[in-house]
Amino acid sequence: MVDIAQFSATATLVHPQKFYEMSDSLVEACCKLPPVVSEYKPTGETIKVGDLSVYITGEKGKPVILNVYDIFGYHRCTSRVCDSIASHGFRVVQPDYFHGNPWPFNEPLDFPKLLSLIAKEANDESIYRDTDAVIAYLKNEEGTTLSGVIGMCWGASIAVKLAIKYPEIKAVASPHPSFLNPAAVADLKVPLYLIVTKDDAPHVDVIEVVKQKGGEAEKHSNVSSYQDIHHGFMGARWEEESEVNNKRTNDGVHEFVGFFKRTLVV
Repeated sequence: MVDIAQFSATATLVHPQKFYEMSDSLVEACCKLPPVVSEYKPTGETIKVGDLSVYITGEKGKPVILNVYDIFGYHRCTSRVCDSIASHGFRVVQPDYFHGNPWPFNEPLDFPKLLSLIAKEANDESIYRDTDAVIAYLKNEEGTTLSGVIGMCWGASIAVKLAIKYPEIKAVASPHPSFLNPAAVADLKVPLYLIVTKDDAPHVDVIEVVKQKGGEAEKHSNVSSYQDIHHGFMGARWEEESEVNNKRTNDGVHEFVGFFKRTLVV
């Protein structure tokens, strides 16, 4: 685990949302593992919703799942996961919340600088504004709305915030979550499904808080542990030449698909 005490003073200044307060689930691997280079060709399309780029894949009219990518932004591997989930009967949208300015692929992660980047490009106000635009697009152009949300790494906390704010979101899933602790899910009332790796915190305490809400949240919330794979395996750190990584990504996709089919109207 990363000791964030040294970052607290800086983080307080650069990030009014105080992400550092939820960093007890930030793992060292999140700061050290680089993204991969992928040759995958996404099968969806990138559209413009106002000035927001949105990757969208899957059949129109199917339940819509929003994917919050990791800090590396648009990446062929995250789009590949979107395509895989969409192939099981979902419409998947992936807004470019960083507006073309994610953490650079070739730059070692610096936590205070990351907080500054989030505060500038992907703060809560900006993310809610972009999500409102996506919801309006879905309503006006496709006659539908969001049903579920996935958050990768940093995106886990964003996915939870979206589910708390938008009542149309009925379920949340996250592979290798970060910036997520029991306090972050205190107001979450829908099911939460996590997949953690050998590098991640167990997050059992997070799931227990959600289960205490009763009903569907108690029935369907769960955490799976993949102890043979690294943090980021379903995001920009998907090593596509690795048999283990490919298997675990496939396992993760099927777990999430099953979760959404149990919790959403499909």
